[in-house]
Amino acid sequence: TSVVVVSAATIDAVTETTTAINGNVGGTTAALTANDTLNGTPVVIGTNPGQIKLTGITVPTGLTLNANGTVSVAANTPAGNYNVEYSICEITNPTNCDTVTSVVVVSAATIDAVTETTTAINGNVGGTTAALTANDTLNGTPVVIGTNPGQIKLTGITVPTGLTLNANGTVSVAANTPAGNYNVEYSICEITNPTNCDTVTSIVVVSVGTLVANADTVPSVTATNASQTLVNVFDNDTKNGTALVPSDVNLTVTIADPTGYLTVDTNGNTVLGANPPAGTYELTYTICEKLNPTNCSSNTVKVTVGLSTIDAVTETTTAINGNVGGTTAALTANDTLNSTPVVIGTNPGQIKLTGITVPTGLTLNANGTVSVAANTPAGNYNVEYSICEITNPTNCDTVTSVVVVTAATIDAVTETTTAINGNVGGTTAALTANDTLNGSPVVIGTNPGQIKLTGITVPTGLTLNANGTVSVAANTPAGNYNVEYSICEITNPTNCDTVTSVVAVTAGTLVANADTVPSVTATNASQTLVNVFDNDTKNGTALVPSDVNLTVTTADPTGYLTVDTNGNAVLGANAPAGTYELTYTICEKLNPTNCSSNTVKVTVGLSTIDAVTETTTVINGNVGGTTAALTANDTLNGTPVVIGTNPGQIKLTGITVPTGLTFNANGTVSVAANTPAGNYNVEYSICEITNPTNCDTVTSIVAVSAGTLVANADTVPSVTATNASQTLVNVFDNDTKNGTALVP
Repeated sequence: TSVVVVSAATIDAVTETTTAINGNVGGTTAALTANDTLNGTPVVIGTNPGQIKLTGITVPTGLTLNANGTVSVAANTPAGNYNVEYSICEITNPTNCDTVTSVVVVSAATIDAVTETTTAINGNVGGTTAALTANDTLNGTPVVIGTNPGQIKLTGITVPTGLTLNANGTVSVAANTPAGNYNVEYSICEITNPTNCDTVTSIVVVSVGTLVANADTVPSVTATNASQTLVNVFDNDTKNGTALVPSDVNLTVTIADPTGYLTVDTNGNTVLGANPPAGTYELTYTICEKLNPTNCSSNTVKVTVGLSTIDAVTETTTAINGNVGGTTAALTANDTLNSTPVVIGTNPGQIKLTGITVPTGLTLNANGTVSVAANTPAGNYNVEYSICEITNPTNCDTVTSVVVVTAATIDAVTETTTAINGNVGGTTAALTANDTLNGSPVVIGTNPGQIKLTGITVPTGLTLNANGTVSVAANTPAGNYNVEYSICEITNPTNCDTVTSVVAVTAGTLVANADTVPSVTATNASQTLVNVFDNDTKNGTALVPSDVNLTVTTADPTGYLTVDTNGNAVLGANAPAGTYELTYTICEKLNPTNCSSNTVKVTVGLSTIDAVTETTTVINGNVGGTTAALTANDTLNGTPVVIGTNPGQIKLTGITVPTGLTFNANGTVSVAANTPAGNYNVEYSICEITNPTNCDTVTSIVAVSAGTLVANADTVPSVTATNASQTLVNVFDNDTKNGTALVP
């Protein structure tokens, strides 16, 4: 038996010191494993037999050990030597390892502050240079001023008075800084490596202002009786290309005008003396900068005195409204004498104004304005005039200007009238109330300044009146009626406006008022209670029944209460006690949709029933007889009762009837013959057939008398006595009872 001993490979991790990586931009080293070996052969990182596994043990912040053995350095990593410890282990024998620490070198950026000479800054006005750091670099790249890694810190070391080194590297030069070259020393230091700095001195150039005295030539002026200031020499002089500020310079006259007529004062005013002869006058002046006294410039002032230039310019005036008239601006407003607006007058330097052709209706005023009379027709009017110099009266100019006269602004405005009640008709306010001529209310008429009114479309039933109102005829149906009309200016008849206004016609105010009959009593015949039209109104006054149609919209369900087409509310005969109601509607015939409804209500009460105590005519008890009806004075609703079984009649009932008396169905009482004399009480009741519980009870008196007994005198005129008694008469023979022979 033989034993084969297989030993692990020889593994060797070798310390490396990398080529420097610039920490400002970062980067990646060569593989730290470049010189590491397995059995004397360069290692191969992988997962297969014969390869090795790479493991980082200590990797400083900002560095990354990559899988291929290289190390990545992050941008803005501070400069320094960074120790990276790692191990390599054999894949075949994972415990066969070697550990090593290699050095990764990170270098600072290359920083370079470069001397700059700035473009000149004008010291008069001051300003700001370009950045002095414009060509300064970090690793060959323009620096960025800031506080973040990869940026730089700017520090001023020496900055002259009047200059300010700004945070962005520019230099601000204050206004009125004297000219010169100013040294500004500063340093730039890397933020990532604050000791990595560079210092430099740059030059800020400050220049003098550009001072220019320009020639002042007055081509031609006219002499006057007083000295006159012509120009200010400073007005066209410049400093740094802009208008000169006189207080920045000193002025001297270096060559005076030999005649003495032309002078310049210290304020720069060029003055021409009074009444100089015609000719040319000249002097030379010099201005020197106060800030830089050697910075000077000179030039001349020259003036020619000659005839005035007179120019009458054609004007077209702002339109004058011919309706109201008015006055134009002066036609001479743009007329000039020596390019100066003319002054009308009689003194030297002024002009005389003369009208040549002025149209009728226009007046050329002494001040050059033109007055336009009111109600002047529209048009363009030519006004010819001349202006002549007072100093030189033959120096004139003539021109024709145009005076524009416009028509009035006419505006017919749509109106919607206040409603007119079409039942009664009426007249609206004027449709022209808001129509205007030049913004003022129009006046209808035939005179200038007034307007003509013409109806174009006027609906039937409406009349457009001469004063602009519209008359609406009575019984015009409701609706909105369009009335089209035009208004035209009398002065300018073609200046018109047309409009359509609305005339509102309303239906009448129709009111059906409730009709309530508080209480009635039924009768044997139908009865008219009220006429519903009596309290109904149209337009607030009593309704005319013929203006409306009447319908019953909700009938009385009992049928007792009706309303006929004439408006009569009728209660049927013998209606039982209770409340009866119906609803009726009236609609205007002119405007059938204009309706109003209300109710008719009646309360039918119990009839007034009254049984009246009677005392009968005496009945002779001897012979008996029948009284008149005890009900003769009994009433139902004040009317004598009728005994029967029909509605409107009454039922008669005897309650107490004495013996010997009979209460008859017709209300009479029969007294039997031989009834003793006396007053007999008969009690009875009467009840309404329609309302059977509506009754009245009474006691009447039936008077029974004794017979009329008469004993008449018996006189025997003459007898002769005899010896025997003799019967003369029978006293009963002429006695009576009840007017008939007595029954002894």
